[in-house]
Amino acid sequence: MKKTHTIPLIVVMLLLGGIEAAFAGGPRWSSKPLPSKYESGKVNLNLTENQTKELQDLRLEYQKEMLEARGTLQIKRLELRGQLLSEEPNRAKIDSLVEERGELWTDIQKKILDYQLKVKEILTEEQWNKLRLYHSFGNKARKGRDVGGRGYSRCLRALP
Repeated sequence: MKKTHTIPLIVVMLLLGGIEAAFAGGPRWSSKPLPSKYESGKVNLNLTENQTKELQDLRLEYQKEMLEARGTLQIKRLELRGQLLSEEPNRAKIDSLVEERGELWTDIQKKILDYQLKVKEILTEEQWNKLRLYHSFGNKARKGRDVGGRGYSRCLRALP
């Protein structure tokens, strides 16, 4: 009986020792907010305080709108999945859900473009061109996406 408890005890001790070693350096996070990547040296847009405030307000409003729109889209996606998995799928309901999802997706795309155009209005022409150049050539993570593609909207999301 004693031997059967020895092996699990050794395994548990090794696991706890590994966890302790992983956290030995202390927490890897800081209470200070991270700087925007556009002010951290990758590309410096030299934003004024007013521009920073406008961009922060715009981004917050955009995120709220997108959260609501994407949540609604996800609900419609789940309703469609439920219809498709049901014993007797209702073709009219499925068609209706597909139409609604299409309309929601169109609204999301319009909101993304509206956000990009509003950012362009806030920035000076020089700042906008720096942002576009950074996205086109400086961002190695974008993996060849065209300007205006999905990677570009992610680039704008990092603005303060």
